[in-house]
Parts: sequence; C-alpha cells; structure tokens
Amino acid sequence: MKKSNIARIIMNGVIVASVVVALTSGFAFG
Repeated sequence: MKKSNIARIIMNGVIVASVVVALTSGFAFG
C-alpha cells in the first residue's frame, strides 16, 4: 500500500511539474 501510494504521489508530482514547466516556458517564450 505504501509503495503504491508513494508511486502515485511521484507520478502526480511529475505530471504537475511538467504542466508547470510547460506553462512557465509558454509564458517566457510565448
């Protein structure tokens, strides 16, 4: 259970980070 929860949190963090990077790069270069 703990491992699956950690993996889910990591995946959510990666998704959020990628979205934030996309938005920031869009504002910076767009």
